[in-house]
Amino acid sequence: MSKAVVGGTCPDCLGRIGWTGMGGCCCGPRIPKRAALFIGEDGRHRLPVVSDGTGGPDWIERLRDQSFSVMVSAEGLLRSVDFQSVGPDGSQAVVLKMPEQLLGRWSLKAARDLAEQLGFSTPQPEVACLMREQVSDDDVRDMGLRCMLVAHQPMFDAQTSVFGLLGLDRYFIRCLSAERNLTRDSYDSDVGFVFMG
Repeated sequence: MSKAVVGGTCPDCLGRIGWTGMGGCCCGPRIPKRAALFIGEDGRHRLPVVSDGTGGPDWIERLRDQSFSVMVSAEGLLRSVDFQSVGPDGSQAVVLKMPEQLLGRWSLKAARDLAEQLGFSTPQPEVACLMREQVSDDDVRDMGLRCMLVAHQPMFDAQTSVFGLLGLDRYFIRCLSAERNLTRDSYDSDVGFVFMG
C-alpha cells in the first residue's frame, strides 16, 4: 500500500479517491489540506477557497466521513438543484461582522448592502462546505462569533419547499447547519455573513 494521498485522482491506481469509511481509495486515506485562515489588511478574517468539483450530495458524505454532522435542513439544501460549486481558480471568502451602526438592523439585506459597498461579491453555496471543512468551531469562537452564514443566493429545498442559507454554528459541534428564516429584521451581533472578496 502506498502513502496516503490528498483528494482528486490517486497517482497510483488512477481512481477517484472515495469518501467512504475513513476515506481513500485502495492506496490510502484522504488527508484534507487545511487552508490558512488569516486576517487581511482590512482587518477581516479571510480564507482561501478552492473547489475540486465535489457536488452537493457528495459533500454530505465527504463531511460525514470526516466526523462532521450535516443537519437535515442543510442536507436538503445540498441536494438542491440550485447548489453551485466554487470555481477551480481559487478566491477568498471574507467574514463580515456587524458594524456598531447596524446594531438592531443586522439583517441579510443589510449585510448584502454592506458587502456591495465594500466591493465583495456573492459566494457560491459550496463555500459553506469548504469553510466547514477548514474552519473549526474554535476558529469561529475566536472571531467573536457564534455563527457564520454564507450569503449565497438562497437555495430551494424541494422536500420542505423552503429557501435557506448554509452556515456554520459552533453551538452545533462540528456541524454544517442551515438558516431558514431569511426575513428576520435583525440577527445578533455574534452572527457573521460570508462573502467573496
